[in-house]
Amino acid sequence: MPPIGSEAPRKHAEGISTFASLCNTDYCYLWIGNLFHTAGLWIQQVTIGWLVWELSGSATIVGIASSLRFLPFIFMGPLGGVAADRMDRRRLLMITQTVMAAVAVLFAVVVAMGWVRVWHAMVFSFLMGCGFAMNTPVRQSLIANTVPLKDLGNAIALNAMALNATRIIGPAVGGLLIIAFGAAGNFVLQACLFLCMVAVIFPMKVPYRDTMPASKASALSSLKEGILYVWSNKTMFGLMMLSFIPSLFVMPILHIMPAFTAEVLHAKANSYGYLLTSFGVGALLATFTMASFGGVISSGWLGIVALSSSAIFVILFSQSTSLWAAFILLAAVGFSQLVFRVNNNTLVQTLAPDSLRGRVMSIYQLDHALIPLASFALGVCADLFSVPVAIAASGILGLVVMGLLMASVKQMWDLRKL
Repeated sequence: MPPIGSEAPRKHAEGISTFASLCNTDYCYLWIGNLFHTAGLWIQQVTIGWLVWELSGSATIVGIASSLRFLPFIFMGPLGGVAADRMDRRRLLMITQTVMAAVAVLFAVVVAMGWVRVWHAMVFSFLMGCGFAMNTPVRQSLIANTVPLKDLGNAIALNAMALNATRIIGPAVGGLLIIAFGAAGNFVLQACLFLCMVAVIFPMKVPYRDTMPASKASALSSLKEGILYVWSNKTMFGLMMLSFIPSLFVMPILHIMPAFTAEVLHAKANSYGYLLTSFGVGALLATFTMASFGGVISSGWLGIVALSSSAIFVILFSQSTSLWAAFILLAAVGFSQLVFRVNNNTLVQTLAPDSLRGRVMSIYQLDHALIPLASFALGVCADLFSVPVAIAASGILGLVVMGLLMASVKQMWDLRKL
């Protein structure tokens, strides 16, 4: 495999073809399926956040409930990675989507009957997180199985574009539906969207998966093999370290956005949805940019600059007091953070061999498990001091931690040379 930063990126520099990967029929099935999947996730996020805010009135509780879906990445994510390397990835994805749809319907009944309490919402968020953690490395691995290597960067950017297109529509629609019909209908809609993904990927094939016999080693041994690969590869380890920063200091601010909307901006649920949508607009522009030009930009410096910028925009956002300023700054946060994520994900998947890709991606996605802890700390800080102070502190700490990593960890300096 060519070194990162040399042959692979130059193949994309030959011309701009933003939607090249969609010419692959199997990738197109996966891409459309991901539209349905991510739309369901964003509707869940906006609905859970507002529902728990109405039940508790606590930014701390909102942060915990909204981010509990990331906690299972600690134990379910690695299992999902092992399963993705040992089983039929397409079939595994269909099973997890169906189970998640059933859980969403059950919770919708609880909400509709008026039985819902905060702990119900937390259990629901956690269970959905188990499915999310299980299928995330599977969905990520399938990208490389449906396109040739030369199109991998473009495919990853387009996959992120699907995620963020629904980030624009999902929260806005979710906020409006809460006002119009209540929360229960949103969870039924989420279940329908998950089942739509199952239907779409049913005819999908995986022409670019390595045809290797299934490993006879235990699941624990397989997981250990993936961990040792990441640990021994300095560049891969450095990419993993960088990926933790946005999960600790950028994404958690979205989970206390109901409190920011109500207490700082003095707005309603629809404005909360629009704020999340503005983040999605910036993120969507970032993915379009990376799909079009990602192959001609120096990837090492690009990730560092984008990550630093996202933390700076978080600090500026914390001081906004008008809706329009908040919309613009949150869009800037979304743009810079997604440039970093697409760039980092492409580098990781380019390095990883297909026989280890599921396990590598499950380790890479462990950063999601940090979000509940960071959201809890951010919520406590918001309750003790104020929401703006908590958000500003998060951005400042992000810059500090990144600076310490760049100064003290050799892998970070290696990444600068890419």
